[in-house]
Amino acid sequence: MLTRKHCWYWYAAAVLVFSPIAGAQEHDVASRDVAFAATPADFGDVIWTCDPEEPAVGVNALGDTVYATVRDINGRTHRVDMYDPDCNLIGRFNQISEGSPWGYRDGTSDGTYLYFGWEGGVARHDADGSNAIMQITGPAPGGVGTWRGLAYDPDLDGGKGGFWSANSASNLITTDMKGKLIGTCPNACSWTIYGLALDPCTGNLWVSTIPNLGQICEVDRDCTPTGLCFEPRTPGAAGALEGVLGGVGGSGDFWDMVGIDRGTPDELVGYEGYVNPCDFCGKRARLVAKCKRGGQTIKGKLKRAFANFEVTFRLDGGQEQTQTTSSKGKAGAKWRQQASGPHTVTVCHLEEGC
Repeated sequence: MLTRKHCWYWYAAAVLVFSPIAGAQEHDVASRDVAFAATPADFGDVIWTCDPEEPAVGVNALGDTVYATVRDINGRTHRVDMYDPDCNLIGRFNQISEGSPWGYRDGTSDGTYLYFGWEGGVARHDADGSNAIMQITGPAPGGVGTWRGLAYDPDLDGGKGGFWSANSASNLITTDMKGKLIGTCPNACSWTIYGLALDPCTGNLWVSTIPNLGQICEVDRDCTPTGLCFEPRTPGAAGALEGVLGGVGGSGDFWDMVGIDRGTPDELVGYEGYVNPCDFCGKRARLVAKCKRGGQTIKGKLKRAFANFEVTFRLDGGQEQTQTTSSKGKAGAKWRQQASGPHTVTVCHLEEGC
């Protein structure tokens, strides 16, 4: 369940200066039951757990698979273990973090590829672990160093995509896909940040904070805490964190979160998010409708929607075409041999006439 925590801060000499957490106040607030997401469980409730075969350092998710990064022990290469919704180990692959004492930390995905951060940069893998390359070589800019907390954001760099990152008590930064610094903002509560997850419905970040509050808390895109937090499965034990489009552990939700509970032993934990799509296919989604040949041919084009997401186009409220958006959130529909005149195309919550 979400609760509200306050981190007091003030302005001084025209510079925003933040205090450590002091006298945190708490009271229950309603679960994030927005109009598009009536949930059977409260936002942040534990809905899935998995005991990994070996202690996990980082976590990632893509489709029905949860990935746990495993540190080199007994002289083996750092690797990534793959688990299905029933917590069965279904595969593993080697990391390319040679020379790192810990290997991959937090992970993130753009819906097509897996990305993992570490002190040497950001690695990219296909969903099955193959075709590993260095997406970014070198430490995170802006004084961050290790790419510890990592979250992919499709709206950064003018819609080309990029990353949010933070390392323990560092500031939060945004970069392009090549690691060039875009912006930086303060770590408001001096949290020790181990994981980040981008909320597709608000565009805000969920931050895994340890030890500090030991909770998973929300900050807006200016890195200002919203005050909303929820407890990990083991209070004070939150670790790496990632968002999961399509839900975690077979929940079928639109979006959940999965994290590492840094207890004894470590545990992979799924947290309730949104059952239904927010704004249906994304608050940044755009629809363009075009009529040709006097209205006999109509095209609808969807842009900036959620990636790899099923949508249904409708012409004049009737004829339907179901498509799946691309990794860049694009999809389209076309109707021929229609009656001449004006028409209306709808998809998700969007409507355009031509």
